[in-house]
Amino acid sequence: MFLIILGFLIVVTSIISAKGDTPLTRYRRLIRITGVVVILLGASLSMFKVIPAGQVGVKTLYEG
Repeated sequence: MFLIILGFLIVVTSIISAKGDTPLTRYRRLIRITGVVVILLGASLSMFKVIPAGQVGVKTLYEG
């Protein structure tokens, strides 16, 4: 989740830098691409969960 939020902050930074005349304006496209990559990385890492040894990975709805 942290990487997704960080990616959004990077993308917002690139959008804000595009509006002004700052030194970051030159690199706004690279910053935006980096932000999108960080968002995708965070989303893909949050899809997986490590299950400890000895635990059942899939639980059924009606056990009993």
